[in-house]
Amino acid sequence: MAFSAHKDEKMLEELHEKPDVVLDKSKQLAKMIKEAKKVTIFTGAGISTAAGIPDYRGPEGVWTLSAKGEEDKIKKMDMMKAIPTPAHMAIVRMMQEGVVHHVISPNVDGLHRKSGVPKNDLTELHGNSNIEYCNKCQREYLRDFSVSAGRSDHLTGRHCIAAGCNGALEDTIIHFGENLPMGAIQSGFDHAQSSDVHIVLGSSLTVSPACDMPRETKVKGGKLVIINLQRTPLDNDADLRIHAPTNDVLTNVMNELSLEIPPFVLNRTIAVWRDGDDSCACALDEERAPMTLIKAVNGKKETDWSVIRRAPSRGGDVEVEFYGHYGEPKAVLGLGDKCVWYKLTFNPLKGG
Repeated sequence: MAFSAHKDEKMLEELHEKPDVVLDKSKQLAKMIKEAKKVTIFTGAGISTAAGIPDYRGPEGVWTLSAKGEEDKIKKMDMMKAIPTPAHMAIVRMMQEGVVHHVISPNVDGLHRKSGVPKNDLTELHGNSNIEYCNKCQREYLRDFSVSAGRSDHLTGRHCIAAGCNGALEDTIIHFGENLPMGAIQSGFDHAQSSDVHIVLGSSLTVSPACDMPRETKVKGGKLVIINLQRTPLDNDADLRIHAPTNDVLTNVMNELSLEIPPFVLNRTIAVWRDGDDSCACALDEERAPMTLIKAVNGKKETDWSVIRRAPSRGGDVEVEFYGHYGEPKAVLGLGDKCVWYKLTFNPLKGG
């Protein structure tokens, strides 16, 4: 993999097409999506800049500023507090409607999973900063915190809780000079080859082998669409090229598809139950696999990062406290004789 700033000033330049041109091209893209049998979207760092996360090769990008010795100008952003952009949410809605089928992304910010893209419809090429896995049984753990311990061996210091396992957990981030997992590479190319439209959103398309996936759709006879402010090495291969922010283009496209962009809402499934004199709580993902979202139960904070939190009971209710990246409040949930499931929602933009 190549990690470097643009050396060609022409590639660094950002281009902005006029709004009427962007609108016309957005209508063309909407028509392609309507007529396609399978649409794959490839997202780069440019889709997350509107969430406050800096890109890499833009004028204010991480690599660009680093190459100039201006690291102090790099924007600092806690990715755990980043809110998925309208472009992220438009993708989710199009997937729900069956007009977009798969997302490929080298982004590690976790915003696609957070926005609601099902994990089976997402190929995260470079990993996810919120996911660690067991190096023994391969079980995944989705956390509400960054899992990396900054070690070259990827070990996070936590262990698998699967019965009889206790394997060491590792982060999923691809470090400099490391190869991508073969499973992710195969998934990306498989979806690229079987798609008749491949849409690139906010990527410079300079990191191999990821950048070869959109090209593969074109090689197999499909159409390639590139939406990026900067030029890319695949521009001449594109059937449609749009120089505009991803939010602007997808807002236009959604209007043409007569679809609303949903707001980002935290959706959390929480199970609570009694175990002897203790109250217990556990958060679950879309497949009802345990995940770490709960920081404390009845005021008792754990240090072992267990997916199940427990504390002495206080009566018929249990107080659940989250990590609070979005200012979400504590939840007081009623206990029953058996396990009770709750679906909680919170809109961080509205505070409720």
